[in-house]
Amino acid sequence: MNGASLDISLFRVVVCFLLLCMTVPQSLKAETRNAELLKMLKEVQAKAQADISLLKAFRKVPRHEFVSEDLSSSAYENRELSDQDGSMTVNPVLFARMINASKAGKESNVLIIGAGSGYQVSVLANVVNNVDVLESSLKVAKTAKKRVKELNLSNVSFFIGNPEGGIGDSKSYDVIFTLDEEEIMEEDMVFPKLISPMGVNGKLVLPKGSEGSTIKVGARNEDGKLEWTKTTFQGLKKERVGEKKKSTGWKIQGLAR
Repeated sequence: MNGASLDISLFRVVVCFLLLCMTVPQSLKAETRNAELLKMLKEVQAKAQADISLLKAFRKVPRHEFVSEDLSSSAYENRELSDQDGSMTVNPVLFARMINASKAGKESNVLIIGAGSGYQVSVLANVVNNVDVLESSLKVAKTAKKRVKELNLSNVSFFIGNPEGGIGDSKSYDVIFTLDEEEIMEEDMVFPKLISPMGVNGKLVLPKGSEGSTIKVGARNEDGKLEWTKTTFQGLKKERVGEKKKSTGWKIQGLAR
């Protein structure tokens, strides 16, 4: 073997080694994230009594793409994640409980107060027919809108404004979601302009507690007033909800990988 052939052979070995170094970590990272996602889905199913359709909505949204790099390792933990830019990624169990308590479905037209990181908006967009987002910060709204667009979700619209100003009377909502009770309630009175676009029997959904152990639902009656009910969720069930797999953690029955 002459010098030129040896150089070419060494070059090929180096290239193969570099490609292997690039591929293996990415593969391991993907497998780790899949295991973390399945663990999160297991918690959502057990703590929020989520059905398969709701679990699929959560599975379609890659939570790690909605947080900054320093929070990436915690992306699938069952807790709220707050970035330095002021955006918030909702606790998945809390949000699943809100959706369940609202009984929102494929035909529902909903409004969510606060864009957050765009995560909760994207999950909701995979559950209902249409999602309008009311956000007070233009910066937060732009970031969330960009992330939602990257998932090719075409049933989401963003509006800039505050809850006290409402969104106008041009639309009728089946459900209005808000993650901050204090933001929209004052002396137990809901901002009138916020509930004015709610349709007959429309619902306002509020969480109580860090994991939404209690969800308050204000249903609009024929007089236009809200009648409040509470849904209380129990803690993690002790029984297993699926078959445990060595490589991917918990497998949710009925949810294809």
